[in-house]
Amino acid sequence: MVADISDQIRLETGQNQAGLLYALVTVTQKFGSSITVAIVFPILAAVGYNAKDEAVNTEAAIRGLEMCYLFAPIILVLVGGALFFGYKLDKDRHADIRRQLDDRDAALTEALEVEPLAGLSTGPGGTAPVR
Repeated sequence: MVADISDQIRLETGQNQAGLLYALVTVTQKFGSSITVAIVFPILAAVGYNAKDEAVNTEAAIRGLEMCYLFAPIILVLVGGALFFGYKLDKDRHADIRRQLDDRDAALTEALEVEPLAGLSTGPGGTAPVR
C-alpha cells in the first residue's frame, strides 16, 4: 500500500516520496510500540500483576493480563480498519496511475535525449577531433 500511495503522490506532485512514506511507517510502528508499553504496564500494575520470576499472581491479575493482550489489540485493529473506509485507491485506479506515470516517464526520457550540438564537426570515424 505504501508503494501505491507513493505512486499517487508522485503523479500528483511530480516528486518521489517513497522513502519518506516508508520512514513514516517505521516511525509510526515504533511510536505504537512505545504507547503500548505506556498503556499496558500501568493497567497491569493496577490489576496487581507481578512479572517477577516465580511470582504468584491472583486470578484477577491473570485475568487483567489476558484482557490487556486480548481486547486491546482487537480494539486497536478495529480502529485501524475504520481508518481505511476513506481509502479509494483500488486496483483499477492504481493501474491508471501507473499507466500515467509510465507515459510521463517515457515522454521525459525522449525529451532528455542528447542531440548533437550544431556546428560541431567530428573527426574521422565519427569521433570528436582531438586537441
